[in-house]
Amino acid sequence: METADIVTGESIVSGTWTNATEMGRIAGENMAGGVTEYEGAFKRLNALEVAGIPVIAVGVVDLPPDKGYQVYTSRRGDTYRKLVLWDNVLVGALLVGEIEGAGVFTGLIKRRADLGDLARRLAEPRFSYAPFLRLETAKAEAYAC
Repeated sequence: METADIVTGESIVSGTWTNATEMGRIAGENMAGGVTEYEGAFKRLNALEVAGIPVIAVGVVDLPPDKGYQVYTSRRGDTYRKLVLWDNVLVGALLVGEIEGAGVFTGLIKRRADLGDLARRLAEPRFSYAPFLRLETAKAEAYAC
């Protein structure tokens, strides 16, 4: 199926089951009177294990030259993190070894969240995700009222 890349907006061909089921769910919802729009898919969203070491790549991790991306990396033992941002918005993550936070990074990429001053700290090995959880909780509480 052809869709748009969530990060770049470029047209991509996606053959993954998860993308197909999401498109089907949204199509069914819209046929039943809903108005949900399909956001697109990630051109790159891979999880694998190499020699017993987990690796996750999502979004833009192979950088085109001279495009103005901000890249933050950290390396500690067998752990490597590479986070790619564009104007303080996370657009890609490569996690090797310690993959904790992959879901948070994927969510931030999907939301196109402006991370402001937190952007530089994301790659730190002991970075806390608490500010993002508080933000999401505040949003949820605002909708519940």
